[in-house]
Amino acid sequence: MVNQFERETKMPKIDRVVYSDDSKEVFRRLCIPVKVNSQGMFYAHVPAFLKDAIKGSGLRLYNTKKREARETDYDVYAETFAELEQGFARATRAFLTPERKVEHVIRFNIELHVSFSVDPNGETGRNAIGEKLSWVPDEAFGGHYAQKPAKGGYSVCVGARAKTKTTLKYGKHKIVKYTDYYAGGSHLGNENPAQKLNSWCSFSLPGDAREIPYSDEAALFFDRMMRGVVDLARLFHSHFGTNEDVQRSIEAGIDNLLPSGNMETSD
Repeated sequence: MVNQFERETKMPKIDRVVYSDDSKEVFRRLCIPVKVNSQGMFYAHVPAFLKDAIKGSGLRLYNTKKREARETDYDVYAETFAELEQGFARATRAFLTPERKVEHVIRFNIELHVSFSVDPNGETGRNAIGEKLSWVPDEAFGGHYAQKPAKGGYSVCVGARAKTKTTLKYGKHKIVKYTDYYAGGSHLGNENPAQKLNSWCSFSLPGDAREIPYSDEAALFFDRMMRGVVDLARLFHSHFGTNEDVQRSIEAGIDNLLPSGNMETSD
């Protein structure tokens, strides 16, 4: 009959799943063969991702040159199998406990969809016809050209929201999450700058939206920008909402809602 100790000397395995306390999205499965040396010490080879975490686990870490081709060349030793198993569990749990960084930001998107040229003085032109005008191919303006027209016409798109950004870093892995930030309030009010900005609704930000650190001044700046776009839309609608409105605006000479620069107007 084989006793318990003799069974353990035949390479028992640590096999368990240890989840991070902060996220169920990242986990590791340990399946580590364990051996016993001639002195009766239990030992196992250290997975590369656990090498640093093992140092704080209470296990003894030894350098070995037996596996130079592997990612890591360290073994750990313990007097009992239970001690070795518990040490690996502590190391894995420490490895999977993320570095957490929480900060408030303003995520925003500004898209410009226009196509134009400029003259030697930097004044806006239409089509770059003639020697004095040259195209502005900058992608910042949407990168539009004959094969990539601005759909629906020229436009300026603005969107911004106050967010709480939480960054969880698991070793080389990083997870970033955003939630709306109301500076202690809720989405039902607009008493503070964060609430005011987030009161603008019914739009979404793209995944590659830019961001800056949150401040009340920045929130109010973007709040005014959002209001400006809405007020401009209302102004356009009041003058150009229907064909009749357009005709009346033409007859009344209402064509200067936006600055037109010094470009000549005769064709």
